[in-house]
Parts: sequence; C-alpha cells; structure tokens
Amino acid sequence: MAAKKLETPITLDEIDRLRSGETVSLSGVLIAARDAAHKRIVSSLESNQPLPFDLKDRMVFYLGPSPVPPGKTSGSIGPTTSARMDGLTEPLLKAGVRAFIGKGR
Repeated sequence: MAAKKLETPITLDEIDRLRSGETVSLSGVLIAARDAAHKRIVSSLESNQPLPFDLKDRMVFYLGPSPVPPGKTSGSIGPTTSARMDGLTEPLLKAGVRAFIGKGR
C-alpha cells in the first residue's frame, strides 16, 4: 500500500481521514522542540506574547538533543520521549497545533 502523502500545515479534515496503521509520507515545515522550548512557548501563550512562528495547523516534532559537529549546521536529529511534554500538550492544541511526532515506550 502506498503511503498517504500529507504536507504541513495540516487541517483537521486531513487528520480525520487518517486511520490507525496507515503509512504517512510527511513534508513541509515542522516545529522542532523539546522540554525547555515547550515551556517557553506555553509561557508566551499564557502571557499573550507573540511567537516567532504560527502554531495553527502545525505539527510539533519532539526533537532529542544532539551536539553539532564542527563545520556542520546540525547534529543528527531524532525523536525524544513524548511523555515528558504531556503536561504542555493541551495549551499547544488550543493554540492550533494539530499533531505531535515523538517517541513512545
């Protein structure tokens, strides 16, 4: 079966059409963040401070830390454990985030 192709920003209608077990090919802009960034984003939302990016219909990638090797712009990128951000999920959903990508058990 071919992967279902999705591009961010993603709408609720597109999410509603997804089914458990489907393979998804995702492209577009992701917001990459982990614990400290989530706390800063939620703090900004709670104090009505503007963010430097739009959360509406976006996906957040729970990015694990990785050192940047000399001469490179980025280290390797991979998911970090999603459960650590559970307490910060609801405000992000209310601000328009549609999905999260991370690592489970």
